[in-house]
Amino acid sequence: MRPFACVFALGVFGLTSSVHAYQPITRPFESVRGFGMGNVRYTTGLYEQNFHGNPARATQNPKWKIGLLDPMIEVSSSTVGVIGDIAASSDNDQFGQIADTAGRNNHGRFQLSFPSFFLPNVGGGKWSYAFGLLTSVQGDAALLSTFNIEEKVQIDIGPAMTIARKLLPDDALSVGLTAHAKYRLQSQSFDIFDLIGGQGFSATSSGLQGGLIDFDIGGTYKLPIPELLGFNFEGALAINNLLGGKYKNSLFNFVSTARTAAPPQPRSYNFGVVAKREQLAVFTDFLVALEFTDLGNNGGGSIFRTVHLGSEARWKLLAVRTGFNQGYITAGLGIDLKILSIDFATYGEELGLNVGDRQDRRFAVRFAFAI
Repeated sequence: MRPFACVFALGVFGLTSSVHAYQPITRPFESVRGFGMGNVRYTTGLYEQNFHGNPARATQNPKWKIGLLDPMIEVSSSTVGVIGDIAASSDNDQFGQIADTAGRNNHGRFQLSFPSFFLPNVGGGKWSYAFGLLTSVQGDAALLSTFNIEEKVQIDIGPAMTIARKLLPDDALSVGLTAHAKYRLQSQSFDIFDLIGGQGFSATSSGLQGGLIDFDIGGTYKLPIPELLGFNFEGALAINNLLGGKYKNSLFNFVSTARTAAPPQPRSYNFGVVAKREQLAVFTDFLVALEFTDLGNNGGGSIFRTVHLGSEARWKLLAVRTGFNQGYITAGLGIDLKILSIDFATYGEELGLNVGDRQDRRFAVRFAFAI
């Protein structure tokens, strides 16, 4: 057996056991800040969150920023232990270690938005612009009782450009557009006997690839309702992958041995409302948001998989976050050290089609340098 292939594929991208296929919602770009807040982002997103969220929120970025290295690492609760177990095993015992992971779920993601540039509220304070090169490598796998390994390793890379504008008196309405150009390389599921033969992990020989050019549109609107208990209310609506997210552009086929036509990233509809208050006790910038997201990107799952509820409050350099993602509790903490911001989060992601079916508890951290 090939030890490097085992450690890399099973340690980083994980192995799970189930009779039924896992069907999580796949998203090309995520946010640690959003994770901590129940994965709300269309009513609350800032900076890099808007590249794959609501482009209209670019008008709410508080100041210009040049983003430097900002690595994000995300793992499921058992991934680190699986890596250690397989790495410590002998060549003859690696398959036994693989079998011992039955019943565990592992997930991994590495992500960058580097370089990135944000220029909000220019041109009389009405226009906002943003540009970023986005890179994401994520993987999931499931060892089924049929001896098939249902695994998915997905690599996305490409630029995104956002333009947004404020409209109406008091800038009550903001609208935005993000253009994406992206390359995707994705692996396929394989039989466990391919693993024994040292095959199955090569995206370059058996994977899918393709290029995408697509657009996101969105808007936010300050709701014309009276202030309630010091809260102001704002609604948001966004559509991601307006053209259907099809990876069919042959100009992006960089791996000659990989098959073309990676599966599309489906068009998704997203909406929500947020309540904001500038001061609450010792906290500032307090908010509570309710969102329904990934409508159209739910893979036939329950509507409750699209429900997100979250809040954030700031105290000096700290941001405290909590919420519910698909019914599972989330928590997060942010530290703003000016040129360095650090975000931690834990959340539960639903792997089944119904909420409460199979929770995947995940942990994420991001270190972001910026000027």
